[in-house]
Amino acid sequence: MSLNVLSYNCHGLENKVLQNDFFQFIKTSDIFVLLETHITEDKVARFKKCFNGYDTYWKAAVRNSRFGRAIAGCVYGVKNELKKYNISYEFNVKEDIELIIIKTCMKTINIMPLYLRAATWYDSFELVKHFLTNEDVENLVLIGDLNIRIGNEQQYLDEFIKSTFKAGFEIRKSKDPIVEAKGKAFLELCQDFGLHIMNGCTRGDENGNFTFMSGVGESVNDICALAHDNLKLVESFMVENKIWSDHMPITLTLNVKVRTVDNSMNLLPKLRWDDKKTDKYKENLNQELSDIKQFKNILDLKDLIQIVNSANPNKNNQLGRNQFNKENKWFNYRCHNLREKFLKALHQYRQNPTRVNKTKYLDTNRKYKEI
Repeated sequence: MSLNVLSYNCHGLENKVLQNDFFQFIKTSDIFVLLETHITEDKVARFKKCFNGYDTYWKAAVRNSRFGRAIAGCVYGVKNELKKYNISYEFNVKEDIELIIIKTCMKTINIMPLYLRAATWYDSFELVKHFLTNEDVENLVLIGDLNIRIGNEQQYLDEFIKSTFKAGFEIRKSKDPIVEAKGKAFLELCQDFGLHIMNGCTRGDENGNFTFMSGVGESVNDICALAHDNLKLVESFMVENKIWSDHMPITLTLNVKVRTVDNSMNLLPKLRWDDKKTDKYKENLNQELSDIKQFKNILDLKDLIQIVNSANPNKNNQLGRNQFNKENKWFNYRCHNLREKFLKALHQYRQNPTRVNKTKYLDTNRKYKEI
């Protein structure tokens, strides 16, 4: 089955409460890592309700003064449904390093979420390095906002890696050409501990797309790196086009072997059918199939169930491609149209990062946030 691991510097959760499509997107992942939530300890219980269906681990943001927002904060989530596939999981904290430990019938995968703030970067990095030196962490997936710039470095691929990394490319590319000191330190860590960077050399991110874009500039600083033993599991790595933060979400998809739990006595929920919407259902079904086949050639049962549910025009929480969320009274057609323009400008800028496209992207970004 496919296991989707999402990492996203969301730049605050409190401002996403009324944006249902944000939480719908997060819940497309099996495992999520949300960084810079700015959620303090007293607000955690309220925000847990936003992630029904997931077991979560919260690291509260810290407020250093009475004024301004709290600093950092993160939440990690694992979908409860994974237990149906005999996948167990736990959140483990040791020496201030968090691990999401995923156990399948074949192997254990250790996911290390990281947010290395610029102000405390070297202290945090030394903590990670010390942990990896002293702990025996197998099958590591390192993912998060690392605040580094590594250009298109790490070009080496020995014959063994080439033979196992089927979703990879020999030449790593990046739209961000800059390599700085912190990036070099991270590259040395990767070499020391046998970690291979996914950005720019994996199916889904062949060109090394920017993961951060703002008026200040653009860069690739949201990084995913895997232990060599995990490379054979990789299906794809993507930098998503989303508008809720200056950062873009990154998604790693792994193919893991599982044993399903026999739930043959449990009936699947019945989908409400309307003969008048047959043509609409066919249209939605074709679109969903077309979208997913851009990234996966072989679909599993989980994919097919998701496609059938998503294509159902009677699904209560489904938003049509040309509809807005009417539950939010403030989100009118003007908001919807500006969001569509913003997404189009973002796509054009990522495909062709010229000065004209950058100006258009920043302008539509500003207008969308103003309303």
